Amino acid sequence: MDKYSVFVKRFIRPALTAAVPVMLLWSCTEPVSNDEYGATEQLVISVEVPHMTKAPIFNQYLNSGSKIGVTLVEEGKDTYDGVKYHNVMFTVYGNGEDQYWVSSKEINLSDTKGTLYAYYPYTKEYDSHRISASAKDSDVLWCSVSDMSRRNNRALLQLNHTKAILRIKLQRGDYVGNGNISIIEVISFNSYREADLNILTGNFENGNEINMISNYPNCTLDDSPDADFLLIPNGKNDKITIISLIDETNYQVELDKSTLYPGKINEVTITLNNLTKGLNDEDNQVSINMFKHYE
Repeated sequence: MDKYSVFVKRFIRPALTAAVPVMLLWSCTEPVSNDEYGATEQLVISVEVPHMTKAPIFNQYLNSGSKIGVTLVEEGKDTYDGVKYHNVMFTVYGNGEDQYWVSSKEINLSDTKGTLYAYYPYTKEYDSHRISASAKDSDVLWCSVSDMSRRNNRALLQLNHTKAILRIKLQRGDYVGNGNISIIEVISFNSYREADLNILTGNFENGNEINMISNYPNCTLDDSPDADFLLIPNGKNDKITIISLIDETNYQVELDKSTLYPGKINEVTITLNNLTKGLNDEDNQVSINMFKHYE
């Protein structure tokens, strides 16, 4: 064996063998960066109410102090990373573009993708991802945002209107009476009186099929009144009965097939012609212009 081979065998090879554990130890103890597994980012939200020319709520932003409920789940699961983020309350402070939202519980996003569901106004009565709604209450807003993760932790919640407005416009036409309007009643087969809003779908469920609601305008036909009814649409194309008490006489008309559209004003114009004795008189006529749906 020559002198070079002896040198490699005695010095170089043992040095390399000793260096291998050192390199392995260094590679295992290298600090983990934010791009590695286990990193999370907190959810940040902003909220807008998309503007519509005719809608139950007209403001683009909710008022300071308003509260919404937020739920985050993975696809096919009721949790996100094993954590229940159900009906987490967010409160807004400030006005317009300067608003910021504060949550009652931090929602931490990982690389796992989840879907965010939000509704307004917030309620503690949240059961099986459902909240109760009534035609007597104010509008309910809802939206969902998919593909939420730590790399996409900022959500713009564009809340949609779930209820509809039925707007009744009464016109005098040839009617010769005083035209004092005391009550306008609506019996609707295409809306619910009460129902549950499914937060995971944005649809109403378990509703009462027939809705009867009253409006007391206390005005005259010469005022060209608009009577607005906030209704919970059930998606059916069904009839609506409208009863008006004018000069102490009831006048009734029926819309045979009508559909209410969420987030829109569904307008019907009724013109009274020679209505001096009510609809039982053969000479009485009522002109009805069917629904106009405002986007």
